[in-house]
Amino acid sequence: MSAILRTNNRNATAPEIVIITGASAGLGRATARAFARRGARIGLIARGPDGLEGARRDVESSGGTALVLPADVASAAEVEAAAERAERELGPIDIWINNAMTSVFSPIAEMEPDEFKRVTEVTYLGVVYGTLSALRRMGFPSDEMTGHGFRAMARTLLAERLAMDEAVIEAQLAHAVKDALGRAYNRTEYLDQRLKMLQTWADYLDRLREGAEVIPIKQRRARHPSSRPLRTPVEQAER
Repeated sequence: MSAILRTNNRNATAPEIVIITGASAGLGRATARAFARRGARIGLIARGPDGLEGARRDVESSGGTALVLPADVASAAEVEAAAERAERELGPIDIWINNAMTSVFSPIAEMEPDEFKRVTEVTYLGVVYGTLSALRRMGFPSDEMTGHGFRAMARTLLAERLAMDEAVIEAQLAHAVKDALGRAYNRTEYLDQRLKMLQTWADYLDRLREGAEVIPIKQRRARHPSSRPLRTPVEQAER
């Protein structure tokens, strides 16, 4: 299970708007009941209509408001549509909980490739799609990056792609220290090497902008697979 929380512009007096995937059974349904006891407005995402209806009754009997959102988290389009409807009918999303998962109970020699594929699509890609849909609604559109995200990306590229000295990278990207003397010293540590590194970084960005070393991710995006249940003799447990 993973959760994404809105950390700014939150109205502390309004009911929480919570989205839970895999909400029709098990931990997801129990989580929905817990938020309902706090008076939350909850979007319930899962595939099974019977389980979703049961979760809706649980939420409403526990003091919350429920919105049933049938969707297969293995489909980015279905997750995004559910998120759009939830925000339209419940309000701005405060908390998104990725709980949906599937597993297969079988000797490995009897498993089929499609079964491994389905487990990966639901349990891994379902978290990816849910996280992306949540972040789009919490102030992090696809063309925006946080400072900490830039630091992590830059450090990796400078070290692994451009072969820069890690001590020089840290001197440039390190968080500020508390004392004034330390801050003054850090500004000049490895100064010549840092200037050279920044020029190398700028040249690298220019090459990217000109089209070299760019992978057109959007053009390579695979089609989302069918959400139909697998027909295999292996016992499956999915929520």
